[in-house]
Amino acid sequence: MQYETWRNDIFNLPENTDPVNDDLPSDRHELNPERTLDFIDRALIDPDIHERYSRTQIGIGLSIIFDDTCGNGTWDYIACSDRARAQQSVQHLVYLYRNFFDRYCPDTYFYANQRNVRDDRLGYLCSMFWEIFTLVHGDASDPLENAALEVMRQALQSSVPGSLESAINGLGEAVYVGHPASADIIRDWLRKPTATDPDLLRFAEWAITAGS
Repeated sequence: MQYETWRNDIFNLPENTDPVNDDLPSDRHELNPERTLDFIDRALIDPDIHERYSRTQIGIGLSIIFDDTCGNGTWDYIACSDRARAQQSVQHLVYLYRNFFDRYCPDTYFYANQRNVRDDRLGYLCSMFWEIFTLVHGDASDPLENAALEVMRQALQSSVPGSLESAINGLGEAVYVGHPASADIIRDWLRKPTATDPDLLRFAEWAITAGS
């Protein structure tokens, strides 16, 4: 399968597509994890996606890629036999933030303002990303988990509220499962925050204790 075929199967879907329940072309893909990661990495830096597809279609496509309820989610990263290759792809998720969340998710969505956005699939994916893409389980010796935390740390350099909320939520989840570095990353950001939204700052304070 060529990348362009895979990309169209993922992103060129009607805007009323339900990626959880509908029969999707991507359901019939027979790609090994390494090939799938190659395609995902390419998609995250592919400028044509923004020209060819609507925001709604992009939200559907990213959900198919990353949401366990819609597609493989974390499976390809975990099942990849080349662990260094898998770690590289997790690190590449910085481009999900820079090229997608920063661009399409300018506002906080779910946690900071307690708004339910299930009718906005891309906003929901951004806000809930690390709960949907469940890669962090508290193992500080796992290179994939540490790479994921580094993605969150870099995302905190953004000034876009949606991206910040996503990273803070992910770090709060990491605090909850006991990853030792996560709370310090939030504390470092709070010393020099890149946003002034009081709801977002309160959310970061809450995330340090994982709501306890």
